[in-house]
Amino acid sequence: THSLTPLKTGPKLVHLTFNIEDGPKVEIGRITFLGNEAVSDRKLRGKMEHNKQAGLFRFIGIGSGVYKEEQFEEDAQRILGYYREEGYLKASVGQPEIRSLKASQDREKRFIELRIPVTEGRRYRVGSVAFADNTVVKDEALQPLFSLEQEDYYDEERIRKGVEKASELYGSGGYFEFTAYPEFSFKDTKDPKAAPVAANTDDSKPAVVDVTMHMEEGEQYFVDRIMFTGNTTTKDHVIRREMALLEGGVFNTEGLKYSIRRINQLGYFQPLGEGEAQDDIQVEKTPQAKNKVDVTLNLNERNRNEFMFGGGMSGIDGMFVNASFATTNFLGQGETFQVSVQTGERAKSYQFSASEPYLFGRPITAGVTLFSRKYDLYMDANTVGYSEVRSGMTLLGGLPVARFARGYTSYTYEVVDTAVHEDFLSTGRSGEGEPSFDPFLNDGRYIESRLNPSVVYNTVDNPFMPRRGMKITGTFEMAGGLLGGTLDYIRPEAEAILYIPHTQRTALGLRGQIGYIQPFADTDELPYYRRFFLGGETQIRGVDFRSVGPVDAQNRAIGGDKFLLFNAEYYFDVAGPVRLLAFHDAGQAFEQDQPFNFRQLRTSTGGELRVIVPMMNVPFRLIYAWNIYRDSFQPERTFKFAVGTTF
Repeated sequence: THSLTPLKTGPKLVHLTFNIEDGPKVEIGRITFLGNEAVSDRKLRGKMEHNKQAGLFRFIGIGSGVYKEEQFEEDAQRILGYYREEGYLKASVGQPEIRSLKASQDREKRFIELRIPVTEGRRYRVGSVAFADNTVVKDEALQPLFSLEQEDYYDEERIRKGVEKASELYGSGGYFEFTAYPEFSFKDTKDPKAAPVAANTDDSKPAVVDVTMHMEEGEQYFVDRIMFTGNTTTKDHVIRREMALLEGGVFNTEGLKYSIRRINQLGYFQPLGEGEAQDDIQVEKTPQAKNKVDVTLNLNERNRNEFMFGGGMSGIDGMFVNASFATTNFLGQGETFQVSVQTGERAKSYQFSASEPYLFGRPITAGVTLFSRKYDLYMDANTVGYSEVRSGMTLLGGLPVARFARGYTSYTYEVVDTAVHEDFLSTGRSGEGEPSFDPFLNDGRYIESRLNPSVVYNTVDNPFMPRRGMKITGTFEMAGGLLGGTLDYIRPEAEAILYIPHTQRTALGLRGQIGYIQPFADTDELPYYRRFFLGGETQIRGVDFRSVGPVDAQNRAIGGDKFLLFNAEYYFDVAGPVRLLAFHDAGQAFEQDQPFNFRQLRTSTGGELRVIVPMMNVPFRLIYAWNIYRDSFQPERTFKFAVGTTF
């Protein structure tokens, strides 16, 4: 309503007041489609994103069914998009008719029915597929990209994916302004000059459409300048060597994508290209230059110098204190340098390592590691039943073998001293029913001289908070033989890790790992430390380190010569470096001559809070696990604190 009040300041002047009341909130009680025969109401309702029927959980805000008139057009386009994917090229969606159903008792809500008219038209098959306006790429190269064959039902999704593939093809050649669109010629049209709608159809003619893809190629562009901003520590040449683009070369859009992923994999900067605006990647035409572009990456440095001093408790190390300094970008040159010291009730560790990813200015990896580690296995609160001390050195070299793939070879010389308490066999470890240790497996000194070639294929987008990509690793370790030492064995292993994004904040992570070890030559039995056991927060989170594996008839833990391990994690990124995840772990080690048996896998399921501390760049973890399929001596539930990641 409104009201008029004359003003005394002058004739014919009034004060106009509008009285506005919100009225009841309008919710959709029912959505009905009129005219649809090939597709059900339920299927069409599922294609609508903004206007939905009130759901069962509307009282907590899920499926509230609020009518959003201004967004109906977007919902109509989604319905049309589905019809076009199914071949109904002349389908149309009309404006909805609104009918009142009822009002709530408090008159605060009014429920309505949306009656949406739909004209489906005929379902069209493809007659012919042709290409027009293309001069750079021939028809023969474009045809396989679109996956449309004669007599197939028309599918808009195939056209869309074909255009994406064509864009990648043209973009790799510098045609980054490429666009394409389809033109249709219907065999059953009554009047070719009229609009191609369902009413303009001759049903006596076949429902066939000829598709012509118009390829607007644009011009070829070249790179003028590549610039970096925000890299206050990292030198330009460290970033530039990861770029698959060259100044003066063709502006390859696929090369730019590859470069962004490589830079993100370094972990030196906040991830590029993750925001909706993607304003950290700028491609601009060079002023006063024809067919040239400038590429600018706006970087945000991470703290890659990690200094940590602290303590804690984990299933592997027990109570511990540690101190370490590490950098993966030493003085901004890209070198890795690490010194760490850790001492605890179960383990002690001292390590120094350094590596250079670009030796002699080429993509050659070279590194060295010096280490000394001690691990104690307690048979009771005060008695060490088994102890091993491992000291040695590793030399590493690596070369790129393909895009995202590198080959490595490492050589390790290691001295292992083991000692077993004389009472360990009869007493066993603490805990009722827990298998005892077999002291005859090893007691003394072993010298290992081993070579370990490996291949790593890695497209994971981020080393800290991964969301997409895969990492496949294959290794074939060999010790002894011509290399010398007192142990002879081969040890092949394979690992596959896959990250699949789900929503903007969620992703799925999967890992599968398999390994086998076989002695040869003068080695008949493998020592205890070289046998496979599983457990701990890097494998099966809910059980202790090295507590999963085969036992003999005397209930002695003998370890296995092969293993299987599976991990699944579903991530939810809360904010910044905070991540919640649900996990399921399953694995088992198997003794010699025993086949893999999935029924013997030990499992752990639960939830985890993971926080990356910015000053340390280390994930801190709180883990709660249920061990559903477990051995009798393992806990049913457990709560743990840990550092790092499972994979």
